[in-house]
Amino acid sequence: VDLRHLEERKDIYLPQEDTWLLADTISRDIINRKKGRSQVCGEVGCGSGAVIATVARALLNRTKDWRFWCSDLNPAAVTAAKDTFKVNRIPCKAYVADLFPPKVDPADIIIFNP
Repeated sequence: VDLRHLEERKDIYLPQEDTWLLADTISRDIINRKKGRSQVCGEVGCGSGAVIATVARALLNRTKDWRFWCSDLNPAAVTAAKDTFKVNRIPCKAYVADLFPPKVDPADIIIFNP
């Protein structure tokens, strides 16, 4: 996932080692799920959007049957996440919300890195 657009950001949590460990672990785990009905993956506390973008890329390379959403309480983080999705062409909706945003599809998988 290309995150060069975040290099100068000081107002959000930038991806660190734990970010990539979480993203890689989740990607490997859920990519082995059975294909079937359309599925939804959400992330609470998305920060830069790096985790869900990485997971989305891995899943969408396998099947297009996934939908994605994420949320963060910090409006700057949501803006950064939207930029990450735009740069990487990831179809993910981002919301300013405390935990779960209103009116999103129930998620089959919730990502949360406290």
